[in-house]
Amino acid sequence: MSLSLSELQLTCNILNSILSSGRVQEVRHPSADALILQIRVPGHTYEMLVHIGPGQSRICITSVKWPNAPIPTGFVSKLRKELVGAKLLGIVCSSSDRLVTLQFSLLTKDKQYSEHILLCELSGHHANVFLVDPSGMILTQMLPSHSHKRTLRPGYIYERPMPTGNTNATNRLAETRAEDISTAIESLYSLKSAANVRHDQWNNLLRVTNSAIRKMQTTFTKVLGDAQRASGADELIKQAELVKTVLPLLRKNIDSVTVTDWYDPELKQVVIPLNPTIDPQANVAHMFHQAKRLKAARNLIDNRLSKVSGDLDLLKSIRQQLLSKEYNGDLDEETHQLRRMGLLKAPCSTEKNDNRTPIRQCYREFITESDHKIWVGKSATDNDTLTVKFARSHDIWLHATGRRGAHVVLRIEKNQIPEPQSLADAALLAAHYCEGGQNDSGVEVAWTYRKYVRKVKHSAPGTVTYSQAKTIWVTLDSTRLSRLFGNHEDVNTR
Repeated sequence: MSLSLSELQLTCNILNSILSSGRVQEVRHPSADALILQIRVPGHTYEMLVHIGPGQSRICITSVKWPNAPIPTGFVSKLRKELVGAKLLGIVCSSSDRLVTLQFSLLTKDKQYSEHILLCELSGHHANVFLVDPSGMILTQMLPSHSHKRTLRPGYIYERPMPTGNTNATNRLAETRAEDISTAIESLYSLKSAANVRHDQWNNLLRVTNSAIRKMQTTFTKVLGDAQRASGADELIKQAELVKTVLPLLRKNIDSVTVTDWYDPELKQVVIPLNPTIDPQANVAHMFHQAKRLKAARNLIDNRLSKVSGDLDLLKSIRQQLLSKEYNGDLDEETHQLRRMGLLKAPCSTEKNDNRTPIRQCYREFITESDHKIWVGKSATDNDTLTVKFARSHDIWLHATGRRGAHVVLRIEKNQIPEPQSLADAALLAAHYCEGGQNDSGVEVAWTYRKYVRKVKHSAPGTVTYSQAKTIWVTLDSTRLSRLFGNHEDVNTR
């Protein structure tokens, strides 16, 4: 929840004692609902955060290194023009509502003082920040106003909100020392902010993935229709061959011919349409030409169909991974895959490139009670990497039967027989990390040696064939899973 009125009044009194008479050095806008004012007082530089996000409205000194948006909004540009270099005269919180007033004074080039007021409404779901002149006219605002009772937009006189009268809310900062107020406020909101940022990222990735799946399914349907039309090449060749058998008997300017179908066991009569504007020989040549074009197109269409099908399978795999990570889990791999497919833009880096490739985590590692390592692929692409590049020929390879899921590798020594408990641990992880595995009471898991697993050429990531396999029926065991997750760590691809 946002800061209460009593918490806000206490915070503003402390901020006023620290920042009053300081000068604004910089204005930053890390997100659509956050504003940073860098204020210099003798001997120290502070960064004051004004946040108006739903349930996160607050004002405090922040020690977090908030990023700066690459392109400033009109609101930020106006604040930089009017406030950078200005002196902060005071910070006051209203006694009846969560309205914070910051007064600034700037000595202009013509030796005149220019005064501006920053009004921060930090209440409810319609929090906002306004810059007004001494007469109260709104010069700019952080967000468009959604108020139905007040007209709040540039060029209009600012109207104060109606008092809420809620002055009895709990003060969570009442016993906090003055010097620790901002730290206490940051701690109240840090976890919530991080969770909101992650969930927004998850929502965006899922939205992009679902949209891409819908478009890819439409494309697949169209390409499949093209493939069906291209299959008419064989029928055209058949018709051309039949017309050739009666070609000497045909006259010009006919629009069809009835011939015996020598390819039919019953030797039925068939009617073949012709183009009357050209002679019979030209009709036959045209049929062969069209059949040749359709055959060439069929090869291209088959390749296209294979690619679209592979992309569609990959997108469904990414969606399944995202659905299993709604509340926790790293989203870097899904982001990387969507960027590689051209569905997400690469972020604009404002830092110098040090030519170092970041090390990406490839698989999860678990340790059995007998100290055997179990590696679990984190995505379809990582399944390929794990199986093809990391697993040895004598390692045990496991996968849930008939379901999408992680490739699992149980590391054993050469010529060693897999220890039953370790094999059971690996099978349990294969069941846990498969599609629907966390909800089913039991899952069938196949296992074989890595040397019997083959990557399918030109197939979607994670697609393999295997032989010499045995199966295990796995019943989900929460106690065993808890023990395995207690020994879990992510391993780098290096």
